[in-house]
Amino acid sequence: PGIAGDLWIAGGGKGLLHSTDGGRTFETLTTVKSASALGFGKAKPGTNYQALYLIGTVKDVTGVFRSTDKGATWLRVNDQAHQWGAIGGTGVITGDPDTFGRVYVGTNGRGLQYGDPARR
Repeated sequence: PGIAGDLWIAGGGKGLLHSTDGGRTFETLTTVKSASALGFGKAKPGTNYQALYLIGTVKDVTGVFRSTDKGATWLRVNDQAHQWGAIGGTGVITGDPDTFGRVYVGTNGRGLQYGDPARR
C-alpha cells in the first residue's frame, strides 16, 4: 500500500499474512481465521496508513471488515442480512482511494455493492 517492502496476502484458510521485508518473512494475523480477499482504501483521518478491507472470517464471524490499525483490530461493516451470495467464499474488495470508509465489494454474481460509513 505505498510503503516499500510492505506486502499483504489474503491466504484463504491460512488467514491474512503481512510482510514488512519484501516477502522474506511473513506474520500471520491471529485474529483473521480466513481471508478470501483484501483491498486498501484511504487512511482514516489523523493516520497515515491506508485502511485495510477484508472479506473473510475474524474471530469466527464471516463478513466484510475494515481495519485502521494495520490489522490489529477489525470492524465488521456488513451484517448477516447482507452476505451477497456467500461473500465469504469468493469475492473482490477494495476501499475508495479518495473517501475514507467507502468500500466496494464484488458479490459473487449479485453485482457490485458499495457502502459508506454509517453516520452516528
